[in-house]
Amino acid sequence: MLSTNSIPEVSLASRAMLCSLSICQWSARKHDQEASEEIAARHGAQSNAGRYNKVLLPPQALADVKRIAGEARREHYFMTLPWDDAGYRVLPAAVYLNHTAQLREYSQQFAAAADAFADTLEQLVRDSRVRLGGLFRPEDHPSPSEIREKFSFETKVMPLPDASDSRVSLGKEETERIQRQITATVQASLMSRCS
Repeated sequence: MLSTNSIPEVSLASRAMLCSLSICQWSARKHDQEASEEIAARHGAQSNAGRYNKVLLPPQALADVKRIAGEARREHYFMTLPWDDAGYRVLPAAVYLNHTAQLREYSQQFAAAADAFADTLEQLVRDSRVRLGGLFRPEDHPSPSEIREKFSFETKVMPLPDASDSRVSLGKEETERIQRQITATVQASLMSRCS
């Protein structure tokens, strides 16, 4: 029987990586300062007592884009573990290929939905003239040539810092404690996904 001391420890950096998912989409909402001031004046309130945000397009116009973005985020969060506040999460190497394939599929769906939305933008803006009435302002809407730039779907992968990385300046005991904690979390995550 081998003692646990004779088993070489595999570094966490060799079993996991960091991954971020960034999805941008146009909200189709716009603050209307003039309407906000008008409502405040009508009710005898100070001008900064409220804020009127226009919903420029009917919610269903962006429903597919929002649905796909939500599904992609849920899948990304399911397959990864929290790491930092900058959006990076720990992605176990064991699920890397599956994660990449699924997010690539979501990216393609997102791009197709954003393209379909962009193709209908001019008609949606024309319809908004009626829907918004006196609140309609042409400048609130991006042009058809600008709208596609408001949508993006990007994943980034980078190596997980290793305790031997010179950028880590914690004491040896603290570094080992963090490594054990992350290793246990990653292993527990892998075990729960495999069972």
